[in-house]
Amino acid sequence: MNINSVIVCFLFGLLPFRLKAQQTPEKTQRSILALEGAWLWADTDSARLASAQEAQTLLLEGLGQKGSWDFDFDSLRTSTIAIASHSKAPFRVFTWNAVLLDKRFVHFGILQYKKGSELYNFPLFDSAQSLPEAWDDSELSPSEWIGALYYQVVPLNKTDWMVLGFDGHNINSNRSIVDVIHFETDENGTDLSFGRALFRESLEDPSRATRMVFEYHKSARMLLRFEESEKWLVVDNLGSPIEGGNSNPYLQFPTGDYSAYQEQKGGSWVRFDLETLRFVKDKEVENDPENLELPQPEPESAQD
Repeated sequence: MNINSVIVCFLFGLLPFRLKAQQTPEKTQRSILALEGAWLWADTDSARLASAQEAQTLLLEGLGQKGSWDFDFDSLRTSTIAIASHSKAPFRVFTWNAVLLDKRFVHFGILQYKKGSELYNFPLFDSAQSLPEAWDDSELSPSEWIGALYYQVVPLNKTDWMVLGFDGHNINSNRSIVDVIHFETDENGTDLSFGRALFRESLEDPSRATRMVFEYHKSARMLLRFEESEKWLVVDNLGSPIEGGNSNPYLQFPTGDYSAYQEQKGGSWVRFDLETLRFVKDKEVENDPENLELPQPEPESAQD
């Protein structure tokens, strides 16, 4: 069995894993910590994947127990499990990754969603080995998740939430990912999907991307952060110092300049040069570029 087959089998539960007796949230946390993050350091890929899957099995069981929503699970962060949430969000996301011997990252996750007195727990399966066509412009299910370690949640509206994540990806490159979690509730319960057509590269660009994936050199670190005070999504501009390298994601580095995405009327998020936005005074940027007004310089004082 090749490594791709092993990954698919682990992710979709075709291989057996050790199950434990019913877990309280606190016991769940202790059981996961006892694994000591073996998904990062075990000797074989199969052992790393098995450890990561066991953590998912344990956490899924623990999150299904009474009182789990009120238990913070903060100690899990010491086992390299990221927990992303927001004070206004009715959900939180637990994400972690197994790092294979060839330096590929395989992500695991669980999203816990609270609606009224009901709790819904969605296991997330990294689809890096089996992405559907047009994955970068499609809404995806939890079993088609583009894996990442989520570190920030941004409220958009009652059903949509922007999430920011990091993916170590492979031996050549890292990726920074902006996605949108969408909840849909009907008489049959609640479902979630990833991706909404919101992101535009300029005011003149009418097309909307469903998510944004920035790929860059393995040694680089890219700024991707939502600034709450300004309501801006700030990103490093990427480029290549090598002639002809702009088409190769492995040769992309931060240039030292920044852009920011700002929400517009209608819900789209449009990219602007960050310095342009800094000079816009107390005025919402309209979808018509002629309405983007910059302040005029103050007149020079008269000479005596």
